[in-house]
Amino acid sequence: MSTVPAEGTVVDMAAGHNITVFHNIDFVATFGHAAETLTVEVRRNGVLIGSSTGPTVDTPEGLGLEVNHGPEGPAVDGDCWVGHTPDIRPGDRISVSGAGFTDAVIVDNIGFTGRPKELRNGDIVVPFNAYRANGRAIRPAAIDSAEFRAATNNSVRFEGNRVKVERRPGAKPGQLWQRYPSPFRPSRNDDQNPFNQRELRRALLRDGHATGFGHVAPLPQESMLYDGLGDTPGPAIGCTNSPSAKWQVSNVAPDAITPANRARGFTVSGRTFDAQRVMVRLVDSDRGEPKRIVEKRATLNGNGWTVSFRARQLRALDGRFRVGSLHTLTGAPRAIGGPGLVATRNLR
Repeated sequence: MSTVPAEGTVVDMAAGHNITVFHNIDFVATFGHAAETLTVEVRRNGVLIGSSTGPTVDTPEGLGLEVNHGPEGPAVDGDCWVGHTPDIRPGDRISVSGAGFTDAVIVDNIGFTGRPKELRNGDIVVPFNAYRANGRAIRPAAIDSAEFRAATNNSVRFEGNRVKVERRPGAKPGQLWQRYPSPFRPSRNDDQNPFNQRELRRALLRDGHATGFGHVAPLPQESMLYDGLGDTPGPAIGCTNSPSAKWQVSNVAPDAITPANRARGFTVSGRTFDAQRVMVRLVDSDRGEPKRIVEKRATLNGNGWTVSFRARQLRALDGRFRVGSLHTLTGAPRAIGGPGLVATRNLR
């Protein structure tokens, strides 16, 4: 097993093994294995938030496992996350275990921070940040996997020295951009339908960009990559039986409070993920009136939660109000708001 490097990203790794992480699309791969069964786990603050187990399969990088990459046929064991797809984030611990070994890495903080733009000299630049898991800035020279693939023609690509990775002018360490010099010289251009300069510029100003390090041959111990301009978590095509882990309000009952049913109270339920506490907040913010807020802690049940408000707790609400949820994740310093807020009405 290897020793931990100064950056602290590789926790442990058997010789010849690799862990590849695309945290923005919740895709984890591991390569360099024998014909064996592997278990891939994601932990946040020591809490297991996702796992998948399956036999190694043949890939272009050798025998390995690709979780949430999008199986070509019906999903089999190891293709998708089990039960739900975790929203992998920087700082999470990814482990791969097999017969006699457990490899592990900590996810680095790499990601695009803005849209592509054209400089006065015609170059196209895309800003991104690159930091190790412990906050240390990653040097531009270490970003060896910046690339572009045209969304409308996968044969049009910029790779290797056709993409310049540099510290942004006037920026702090770790605040970088990848620059495509004009005139554009792609590393690949479709032989049958090559893009001209105008088409290349138009393509580069759209999505199709990727960045990070370790997508090279031979594979290093770790590869940390970011595919696409945005954070797009969730199941890959073919993994719809593993829906996204969510923090949300999913049901209110009754959906309209009337004089006839007011005495029964009001029940709210929803979903959470890796939460140690869920607070449910009812907010009445009618125009021209003071804002009224009623809040209560929910009861957790696995990845679900529920809370009931008594009729007397609703007296302050006299019109349309919104139902929201605040989720405090394990070890997190602050709560996050759950999407999918639901509106209802209190009729006196």
